Amino acid sequence: MKMVNLFIIALIGLSLSTQAEISPLNIDQSQKKTKDKYIKSAHDVIKHKSSQEEVRFAILSAALTSKSVKWILEDDGDNFLVLRWDHSEAVIYTKVEFDEQYIQLKYLDAYDDYQCKNNVDGICYKNESRKYYGHMKDLRSAIINTLSH
Repeated sequence: MKMVNLFIIALIGLSLSTQAEISPLNIDQSQKKTKDKYIKSAHDVIKHKSSQEEVRFAILSAALTSKSVKWILEDDGDNFLVLRWDHSEAVIYTKVEFDEQYIQLKYLDAYDDYQCKNNVDGICYKNESRKYYGHMKDLRSAIINTLSH
């Protein structure tokens, strides 16, 4: 068990060091995937005109108020937060990237259930459970609601 945890931490460390520029979601139709509406509900960018501090606060507030699961802050860096949620003995890591224009939720890693079977640059095209997309949608909606207040 400790070896698995160390492996997950190492993977997260490697993936945190690289961050692509955030741009509007363009779903690659050539990928083996779930329905587009689920991918969009989880990974479509959130446009904003808020300061970086306001965005960071909105993400953290949304993590506490998301209706389906409670998110735990795992890492905090320049223009990103890593959030974790535990569900039915599964651990799921999500990287929330942001810049001056956009916020985007990206799949980072999972232990047990909810593993992404087709992950392309943090966009999970095929997850083991459709519930993954529902939980991501709830967090995304909570961020949008927090930003609008």
